[in-house]
Amino acid sequence: MSHNTTDWILAILGTYAAQIVSTHASNTHLASITFCFILSFIGILVSFSAKICLGRSFAIVAAVRVVKTYGPYRIIRHPMYAGYMLTSFGFLLYNFSLWNICTIFSAWFVQILRIQAEEKILSTDPQWSLWSKHVRWKLLPFVY
Repeated sequence: MSHNTTDWILAILGTYAAQIVSTHASNTHLASITFCFILSFIGILVSFSAKICLGRSFAIVAAVRVVKTYGPYRIIRHPMYAGYMLTSFGFLLYNFSLWNICTIFSAWFVQILRIQAEEKILSTDPQWSLWSKHVRWKLLPFVY
């Protein structure tokens, strides 16, 4: 497990930063509530499926554990974070405001930093390094 203070801060911020969004900041809806709900629900399912695959290997702070190569981990390296981002994107489309844009984009930025910190630690595991060559994309296939 990482003992780096920055890794711990990124893990905590990455987990909780998006919680300060507001439903009262604006009445601007960029998409229908049905579409936003479906998008957010898919994000929840992706995150939940990642947690199920991780089982007892799940933790807030990065640590070298058993590499999971099934479920959503066959497609992207960080499906839990991808699910979080998809859920928050659905929320943002329906609750569009400057506050929510800043909050969610900041949370996404922290998640990217968190991924970089985690992968630095995980890359010390030969099994993870081999798997990561086969699963190229970190969050979004063909993009990142």
